[in-house]
Amino acid sequence: MLILRSLRLGKLRALMTKRHHPKVRAKAKSVKMTPDPWVSIPRNLRCFESRIQSVFTNELAPLITKSIAIILNREMDPSSAPGSYEQLYEACNIMVSLKQESEDLYKAVEKSLKLCAGRILDDLYRRNETGMAWLALFMKGWEWYENRLNLMHSIFLHLDRGYVHYHRDKGKLPVRDLGRLLWRDSLQKPISFHSHISAGIVEWVTQERDQLLGGGTSTMDMDMDQTGARAVIQSLVAHLSLSMLYPFFFEDIYVNNTRQYFAAERSKKQVTLSPSDYVLHCATRLEQEELRLSQCCPEFSWGTVTRAVEDTLIRNDTQTLAAPAIAKFMSGKDVPSLSKMYRLYSRVQSLSGLRDAFKSYVREAVVAIVTDTARDASMITSLIDLKSFVDQTVVDAFQGRNVGTTRVDQDKDTQFEYAAKDAFESGFAQRKNKPAEMMAKYLDLEMRQGQRGASDQEFQEKVNAALGLYGFTTDHDVFRIFYMRALAKRLLLQRSASDDIEKSFLVKLSKGFDPEFEKGLKMFADLESSREFAEKFHRTCPEHSNFTTMVLQPSAWPTYSPVTIRLPPFMQTSIDNFTSFYCSERKDRKLLWAHSLGTVTLITRFPSGEKELSLSLHQAVVMLLFEDNVNKLKFSDILEETGIEKNELKRTLQSLALGKKRVLVKKPPGKDVNANDEFLFNLKFEDEKRNIRINTIQVQETAEEHQATSKYIAIDRTMHLDSAVVRIMKGKKKLTYQDLINAVIEAVGKRFHPVVADIKKRIDDLVEKEYLRRDEADTNLFHYVA
Repeated sequence: MLILRSLRLGKLRALMTKRHHPKVRAKAKSVKMTPDPWVSIPRNLRCFESRIQSVFTNELAPLITKSIAIILNREMDPSSAPGSYEQLYEACNIMVSLKQESEDLYKAVEKSLKLCAGRILDDLYRRNETGMAWLALFMKGWEWYENRLNLMHSIFLHLDRGYVHYHRDKGKLPVRDLGRLLWRDSLQKPISFHSHISAGIVEWVTQERDQLLGGGTSTMDMDMDQTGARAVIQSLVAHLSLSMLYPFFFEDIYVNNTRQYFAAERSKKQVTLSPSDYVLHCATRLEQEELRLSQCCPEFSWGTVTRAVEDTLIRNDTQTLAAPAIAKFMSGKDVPSLSKMYRLYSRVQSLSGLRDAFKSYVREAVVAIVTDTARDASMITSLIDLKSFVDQTVVDAFQGRNVGTTRVDQDKDTQFEYAAKDAFESGFAQRKNKPAEMMAKYLDLEMRQGQRGASDQEFQEKVNAALGLYGFTTDHDVFRIFYMRALAKRLLLQRSASDDIEKSFLVKLSKGFDPEFEKGLKMFADLESSREFAEKFHRTCPEHSNFTTMVLQPSAWPTYSPVTIRLPPFMQTSIDNFTSFYCSERKDRKLLWAHSLGTVTLITRFPSGEKELSLSLHQAVVMLLFEDNVNKLKFSDILEETGIEKNELKRTLQSLALGKKRVLVKKPPGKDVNANDEFLFNLKFEDEKRNIRINTIQVQETAEEHQATSKYIAIDRTMHLDSAVVRIMKGKKKLTYQDLINAVIEAVGKRFHPVVADIKKRIDDLVEKEYLRRDEADTNLFHYVA
């Protein structure tokens, strides 16, 4: 029977091609095509319709119907269909040429696909499996159905290109799209399908999340699908996306489960984890979810799921977690964790809270350093280390740029840089004057020590690190005064490591910070002229060739309080002769001797050998008392012989008898010098070096010098406030009280930040001195008095 049908189909094909093909082709070329192909068929072919109608009704229709039934039956082999795929393809081609039969063929295909989809889903509906097991069966059913749809698409290609193409406006779909639509309609009817699919998705994602939570699989290993569940889910997502069922059958289920799962996890983890560990936990969880989404879900749903994780785990807790987590990471210098925290807070739009916590931590750290009076000596070193770490954190963790740079990258988050700057400024303000003073002393120590084997670049970086703190203090005048005093002492005591470095640093300070630093260059000019004058004095008085002086101009150097000391006769003679020589050369000048800055190189003979001791003038005067075989002196005797102030003498004796190089012996032993102590020349003193420098308390700043400097700063500020008030009123002639205060703050702001109470006090004082007067009608208005 199959052979007979094949022969008849072949006969039909021959009948159409042999008897009518030439005329049909020729006629077709002359006929204009219209949207309906049936109208375009030549009249003689349409007349032939009645002759082939019986062939279609009796042979082709049953052939196609039975073949479709076999192809769409899961229990039968499609190769057992009565017609081959080629025969079915040709039969479809013939039937599409017939207007009535095309529609009947489309309806037959639609009915068969609907029955097939229903049978598959009905079978799944009756299965006892649940969860992923049922989901695996569901995907096998769909994959088989999709495979048959592809086969049907190939067989009925002419139906898609002919009948369907010209009837799209009537809702006709290609065979493959029609089959998917019928599957989708059948899938949405019973509610149990949704629950089965939901159970499978929940089982899969819960199992993966639990496994990662327990540490069984790292984030990087999530692409390894050892159970095969991931492959089923990926196929399911592809199927649901193709069927336009993804939002209802997958995304909604996934998002709802995500909220429930992480809500429960949040409740547990916030109890068992510290704030910092919880922040890292949230960051890790989000990374895991993003990786899972990238491997299993379409891109358009990533944002919905990740927002669900963010909302549930972290978004409402960012403010409470920020401060303790920042404190933990910053104190541990954990930059990678800070970077994770930044990315986490960025994605939940909570960077303002993170910045506030960061700023608060840095401020507290700065305040702790600058207010720790017991560690003033290490204040600047600690601040430099803190600033270096903060700068690096801003760059590496918070995507910013270094504090103090001028270039702004619009792609970077510069708010953290500004937060760090504000934190340092606020921290410095908690202790007036001292940070600026300690900066000057830190630089003084660096200039004394010099490069010490470091390259020029390394030394400049070290110095620049200290200068980087300059912008955070408002006490610029304090820094300048202390630095200039320290510079003067370095130069006079010859403690500076390099004059070239000193000069270049002064130029840098004057250009970049305060023009008044240019006065330091005048110090070097004085030293040069002093050396020239000393050479002239030595030529005139060769007997004083071992006596050298430095003549300083008061305008370029700090003022030094005179000290009382009784010098040995040979020293006093040299001083008197130099004074006479200088006055004869410079009759309009007067010399005031600053003995506190004098130095002496003293050749001393010990039983172990001869040594050259580099001493201060006070130390040398004390040591010279032990000449002529004087081995022991009381403190009172030394005080009477030298005339040195009592406290100063105690410091001097401490440096000689209690320091590292003990050229004197104190009896009885002890850390302090008392009025009843006795001092002996140390006959047992030994040292490998011939030239020995004995450090003195004078090299460091004494309490009296510090007090004098502080007093000078207060007086200098008073003078600047007075001059600012007078200068402003002279230009404006009259101003209200508040306007005058604001103008004064702006005028002196580059030197120091004045206290309003001090400004008011200076205004009242100038009113008393009749530089200003109050308006008689308005006491809040001031007039300048010429």
